[in-house]
Formats: sequence, structure tokens, C-alpha cells
Amino acid sequence: YLLFPIVAGFTLIGPMIAVLFFEMSRRREKGLDLRWSATLRFIHTYSFAPLLALSIIMTLLYVAWLFMAEQIYFGVFENTPPETLPAFIDALFGTSSGIALIAYGNFVGFLFAFAAMAISVFAFPLVLDKPVTSLPAISVSVRAFLANVYVLAVWGIAVLVILSLGAALFLIGLTVALPVLGHATWHLYRRAIE
Repeated sequence: YLLFPIVAGFTLIGPMIAVLFFEMSRRREKGLDLRWSATLRFIHTYSFAPLLALSIIMTLLYVAWLFMAEQIYFGVFENTPPETLPAFIDALFGTSSGIALIAYGNFVGFLFAFAAMAISVFAFPLVLDKPVTSLPAISVSVRAFLANVYVLAVWGIAVLVILSLGAALFLIGLTVALPVLGHATWHLYRRAIE
């Protein structure tokens, strides 16, 4: 019953993975070495502590999402959840409780995704790019997100579609999707913040 929230929730911690691609984009802009060993040097810079703090915040948001998903599940199915996978699928798509689970779960998941995107979309690249701590980076990210909410809503949908297609190809498509999205997000950050 937590399979969908676990998989969908990975998008909440995606920015932690994208940091490597943000750093590669930053280094490319500056004409610096692009080897992986050079890219990983950010671990020894002022950026590491704020990146770690942002990663902890995103992980806590992910754990909170899983907790809420479980609460919604047991709230809808009460103390009698379906015992087998076929029974669960029948209950999910064939009962009013299942439809309620889909509706509530997706609505709450949307709220978590909205919060995660507002917090992180510009905070992670900003921390790599400028000497700022995590809280000012989050503040800038939220303000820039709210100032560009429609553009970023379209961006969020594009990210969701690209990640879904990448995952649908037995996760092999993610080897292309993640670098492309990481570099594109870096350029989105550069246009929005500057």
C-alpha cells in the first residue's frame, strides 16, 4: 500500500541527486574541469553544510509524506485493509473507499510536491553558486517560486512526465532524464534568480 507513495515521493528527494548535475553545469559555465572527481570537490567547499541541511529537510519532508500516506490509507480502510494484492486492487478501483484513497492521497501528495518544489527548486543551485546558508536559500527559492508559479507549474509537470517516462522504461530512461533535468533546472535557476 505504500509502493505508490514511496515511488512518487522520490521526486521530493530528487534535488539531492541533481546537485551533481547542477555542479557540472556551474563548472561548465565557468570553463572548469568537468571530470567526476572535479565535480565532487564541492564536498570540500562552503556549499556542503547548507546542501546537507537542505538534504535533511527534503528527507524529513519525504518521511512526513510517507507517514501521511499511511495515515490516509488506514483512515480510509480503517482497521480492515485488503489482505491480498488482487483484493487491494479491487478495493482501490472498485469501492468508494478506494476512490477516496486515490483522491485524498493525490491531493495531499500534491501539497507535499508543491512545498518541496518551492523549497528546493532554486535553493540547491543557489547554495552551490553563491556563499549562502540553507535558510536564506530556501527563502529566495520560495519567493522566486511564488513570483513564477505558473512557469514553475509547467516545469513541474514537465519534470513529472519526463521522470515517469524514464521510470517506465525499466528505470533505464532515468540515465538520460536525470542529467537533462539537472542541467535544465540549473539554467532555469540562472534565468530566474539573476
